[in-house]
Amino acid sequence: MELTGIDPFDALRGTRVPEWVRRTPRARQLAIQLRKRCPIDLSRALGITPFPMAKALGAYLAAECRCDAVPGEDVRTLVEMLLQREDVARLDDGAWGYEFDVQTRWAYYPVGSPNLIATVFVARGLGAAGIVSDDPSLRSQLTASAMFVNDRLLETAERPFFRYTLDTARLVHNANLLGAGLLATGGTLCGDASLVDAAVTCARTTIAAQRDDGSWPYGEGASLGWTDNFHTAYNLDGLLQVWLASGDDAVHGSLEQGVAHWTRDFFGESGEPKYYPDRAFPYDIHSAGTAVDVAARLATWGFGTAALAGRVAEWTRQHLIDPVTGATFYQKGRFTTDRRHFIRWGDAHWALGTSSLGMLYAGRRDPLEAAVAELSGVTT
Repeated sequence: MELTGIDPFDALRGTRVPEWVRRTPRARQLAIQLRKRCPIDLSRALGITPFPMAKALGAYLAAECRCDAVPGEDVRTLVEMLLQREDVARLDDGAWGYEFDVQTRWAYYPVGSPNLIATVFVARGLGAAGIVSDDPSLRSQLTASAMFVNDRLLETAERPFFRYTLDTARLVHNANLLGAGLLATGGTLCGDASLVDAAVTCARTTIAAQRDDGSWPYGEGASLGWTDNFHTAYNLDGLLQVWLASGDDAVHGSLEQGVAHWTRDFFGESGEPKYYPDRAFPYDIHSAGTAVDVAARLATWGFGTAALAGRVAEWTRQHLIDPVTGATFYQKGRFTTDRRHFIRWGDAHWALGTSSLGMLYAGRRDPLEAAVAELSGVTT
């Protein structure tokens, strides 16, 4: 488990990136895409040295909490890094962010600004640590993050949903559902049914956008109509959390329809995780690790995804994992494999995947999910 590393989206962290590149959205996006797509590691040329990433640490923490009945030294180390190190993007009021500027086609979120995805993964890691160690202070970290999502990221102007960042009102469906899942989890743990109800209401905004084949667009608005593997898995993950907290029939129905689409359209016969439903390449480690994680956890709650989780894991071990070091490779193309190694994008999500698969084979469930289901009364 590497606790510091580099990232495919970290170009603007580079100390050698000219200042003029940072001034316009197009130049920022170009720099990030060049870094992301170039199969040669540009870290040294850009002036990027390994650094800790809050989201990766949160994912590692959740994975470790699934593996050991009694918290070990790795759990304590990860909690300390998240809560004490000054170089992770720990922000105020339970919010978390990325340690580098990000420019996408639809938004800009600079280093030091909160974003929903980082907040969800860190909060779930800390909450799981609080469950397995019986530490109320860590469970309260999850609750604080859930309240941040509810108080600062809830958009109510037309339809209720959770924003990706403070500064954009674009509806991004995976962010909305993961935010709803975190709010539902936090509301259940603190005994506030109104938060669970709010989570269900926001989830229904994305449920209404589900297509007849069970898919969702990435988001709403120009150029956001595409769908891909790991964002679909994020949608299913968020719906699972809302359903475990609420038992809502509409949420469960949407989840079933989404699972049917995902398992049918995004994987080859050997378990290879297609990035997009209509073409095979590239096979990406983030899609692979997230697929194993979500499919295995869904299977522990009665969905028919256990065999898929195993197939994807075996395919990934053969094609995207270094057989000597166990490090992840970034992507496999038609003719070559991009062997760059990214901890947030690859290792952390592969850790989540292997930990979920281990739980499935051991007949156990994620400790945070199990605690929520017990409190809510959802049983399978």
